[in-house]
Amino acid sequence: MYLFNSLYGWYYWHHVKDNQKSITNLNMLGWSVLGNILVIIILLMYFMVSNYTKSAYPMLETLAVSISICAQFLSSRKKLPCWYFWFIADALFLYLMFIQ
Repeated sequence: MYLFNSLYGWYYWHHVKDNQKSITNLNMLGWSVLGNILVIIILLMYFMVSNYTKSAYPMLETLAVSISICAQFLSSRKKLPCWYFWFIADALFLYLMFIQ
């Protein structure tokens, strides 16, 4: 997933012509769409992690990875809120490392 997102970001940053603008923020529609997509990713990933792995903390791991996926996508689209998502994901990953 991260490799696909990175390749997409590389393509978007170098080949999309309307991408000449600088880093931008999300509008209300963007936040709404991102929130809905994040919920869907969390639900699907939680189902997979809780049913197909032996995870000690399936919800925390699901949240950290789901937020990271959204952060990576926002980074590839040059959206400023990607940093909020990276900080939250990194904090969750650090907490997971600490408790395990």
